[in-house]
Amino acid sequence: MNNVVKLENVCFGYEDGNEVLKNFNLTINEGEFVTILGHNGSGKSTLSKLLVGLHEIQGGKIIIDGQPLTESSVFDIRQKVGIVFQNPDNQFVGCTVRDDIAFGLENKCVPYEEMDNLVNKYAQEVGMGDFLNFEPHYLSGGEKQRVAIAGVLALGAKIIILDEATAMLDPQGREDMMKLIHELVKNRDKTIIMITHYLDEAIHSDRIIVMNEGKIILEGKPKDVFKEKELLESVKLDVPFAVKVSYELTKRGVLSEIVTSDEELMNELCKLNLNL
Repeated sequence: MNNVVKLENVCFGYEDGNEVLKNFNLTINEGEFVTILGHNGSGKSTLSKLLVGLHEIQGGKIIIDGQPLTESSVFDIRQKVGIVFQNPDNQFVGCTVRDDIAFGLENKCVPYEEMDNLVNKYAQEVGMGDFLNFEPHYLSGGEKQRVAIAGVLALGAKIIILDEATAMLDPQGREDMMKLIHELVKNRDKTIIMITHYLDEAIHSDRIIVMNEGKIILEGKPKDVFKEKELLESVKLDVPFAVKVSYELTKRGVLSEIVTSDEELMNELCKLNLNL
């Protein structure tokens, strides 16, 4: 499997002397759905900004799709990497949904007919086809995030970074966003990097990376990561209810392994009840 994101001994710190990443190494494979978990200040959002060249590394190397990220290559890299931030109001640049999705295509001088086809295609794909002529203030936060994702898809980004993209949404908006993300993951033609502090959003990831103080402290498949309940809680990450319950039940020998979702927990409890 080819890797599309590679960080080698990356170092970065802010002007106030706050060192965020030191000799940081990470590899993400093509088509992989990776969730990067961490509490505020862990370095995860700084990492996302480094990957799109919003911050410049102070040491090491970042390679995106085989191309080193440098001052001269940053424009080309941004054609391959799309990012959706947590505040949808800060990233809406068009007067209408149609304008916003088309914004990046206009900057690339895409011919009008092709641009119009792309806007319509990806608006439909994210469920916003009926909203193309709406103004931003008529949309919910979740709908604005869908528009942002449509703009990223229309540009043909191979890698999509979701930097706390659900943090400012209500529960229904979060649920709708996660459904959309899972639909994108099914196709396996995009590499999805989701940055969040919500552990329940990471359940269906291929791999979870847990960061604290600019370092990777835990990495693996969701079930393996969720087994480390005490470690996760020690870095202020609250594990999902199903994990908490199944963790206690496995300690007592009632369950054989930790489950990650409420549905799995209910299924296991039903099996136990049938065997009584």
